[in-house]
Amino acid sequence: MNVNTVDNFSFERLSGNEAVWYPVISYANNGDCQRVYFTVWGALPLSTEMDHLWKNVSSGVWHRRQGRVIWDESYYPYGLAVLRVEYPDAADVMVYRVIGLEDDEFAIFYRCVNVNRRNRQGKNNHIYVNVHAVPL
Repeated sequence: MNVNTVDNFSFERLSGNEAVWYPVISYANNGDCQRVYFTVWGALPLSTEMDHLWKNVSSGVWHRRQGRVIWDESYYPYGLAVLRVEYPDAADVMVYRVIGLEDDEFAIFYRCVNVNRRNRQGKNNHIYVNVHAVPL
C-alpha cells in the first residue's frame, strides 16, 4: 500500500519555528497533556532534537523522552516527507510519512509496519496542532 506524502515538504515549516506541537488525535495510550518540542540542530541530513512530554493518566507522573527526527536524505531529491524518529533506548528506528502539513498549523504523521508477508498495520499515527496557530 502506498501512502502519498505532502508535496514540496519543508522541514523548516515543521520544526524551525520553535513552536510547541500538541497531539489532538494519537494512538491509544494512557498518556495525557502530551506535547512535542522540535529544535533544529542539523544541516544535512536535516534533523531536530525532539522533546516529548506526557503525563501518565493513572499515576499522574510526568514522563519525558528525547530523540531525534531526521528527514530521510534518500528522499531529498524527490521532496518526499519521510521522517525517521530515533530514540537512544529504542532498538528500531520509526519511519513516518508526513501526509498533511498546513502553514505551521497542523501536521499529520502516518506510520505502517509489516505484521507479516501479507498484512500491514498502522502504528503510532498522530495529528498535531501547532500552539502558535491556535487562536487564544
